[in-house]
Amino acid sequence: KVDPSWITYGIGAPRPAELHSARYRNFIDALDQAEREGNLQAYLQAIRLPMQRLHKIRANPYSKISDVMARRCEKYLGKRRGWLDEAVRSDGHYAYLSEDVQTLLSIYTKLSPDDKRKFRAMGELLLS
Repeated sequence: KVDPSWITYGIGAPRPAELHSARYRNFIDALDQAEREGNLQAYLQAIRLPMQRLHKIRANPYSKISDVMARRCEKYLGKRRGWLDEAVRSDGHYAYLSEDVQTLLSIYTKLSPDDKRKFRAMGELLLS
């Protein structure tokens, strides 16, 4: 059940569920960035997404982002085809993970083996 384009070209996500998650996360990240930069209306117009539909998509993380919408988004952002579907983007972020989890992973990967053990122990303490 592995996506052939992931095996062949290293783009997209290994499995369809991850593809959906990666696409949704990248799509929402792009919307959030457009909003922060004050370009949301231009972005929505370029990808032909009505504001009402945007609210529904944001409210439901299981919303499907169509291939057509994904390609419009990539074109507007000046990204190559398939960028929106990348689970691990060129900036090293895992698109399907929240920003908090990405931050924790980033911290964890920089730790020594002994500090990683301590980090996990602190997490266990917090959970108990």
